[in-house]
Amino acid sequence: MVGFFAYAFVFFITSICGKGLYWGFIVAICAAVPQAILGILPQACVADVAELSRLETGEDRSGMFFAARTFAFKMGQAIAMVVFTSITVATILENGEKYVAPSQYRTTAIVAFVTCLIGACLFLLYNEKMILGRIEELKAEKAAK
Repeated sequence: MVGFFAYAFVFFITSICGKGLYWGFIVAICAAVPQAILGILPQACVADVAELSRLETGEDRSGMFFAARTFAFKMGQAIAMVVFTSITVATILENGEKYVAPSQYRTTAIVAFVTCLIGACLFLLYNEKMILGRIEELKAEKAAK
């Protein structure tokens, strides 16, 4: 949850930042921790769900779980590219020059901010305590046999 909300905060900063190299440093430093969190923890969640599935069904389908995770990540990246390029399509001025307004880039940051908040809300549905508790319960049953 911290990763999603911190990343949302980074995109909020991006949408209001001004000119100057120091804004780039602020965004980069603020984005480092949530990027690390969101790069590691989803795999751990998938691993827990795959282990629970293996213990409940007796079938190891971890490859399927990680394939689905990879597909979801790639789909998210593709959608992000389409949204970004759709919002930042250059406007052609009367003299034939192409121009992308700063407001278009700020709009992409706002879209990313909202998307992170939606992701955080969806992640609330993941009940880690229940999954880990069930894993321990099934392991204890197996050890008792």
